[in-house]
Amino acid sequence: MMRIEKLESQKTPKSMRYRVSSSTGLNIRDRASLNGIVVGTLRAGDIVMANDPCFLDSDGNKWIQHSRGYSMYVDNTHEVPKHYLVRIP
Repeated sequence: MMRIEKLESQKTPKSMRYRVSSSTGLNIRDRASLNGIVVGTLRAGDIVMANDPCFLDSDGNKWIQHSRGYSMYVDNTHEVPKHYLVRIP
């Protein structure tokens, strides 16, 4: 079973806006895991609202939960982490 933990970067969750920065779009999954079922996609430039803090999977990837499911925020499995979403003020 894959371990998922909620990052405790803030004591009280707050709503944040994120823009999809990946030019190819981004999958929406039913859980914060690459093993999760793909339930939809976000297009490049789409904006979603998500509660902070994010989730961390056992590979070190960061995920956010939004109204349609979970999407990867940062992929840490590469030498240089890949950011798929960007926080916007």
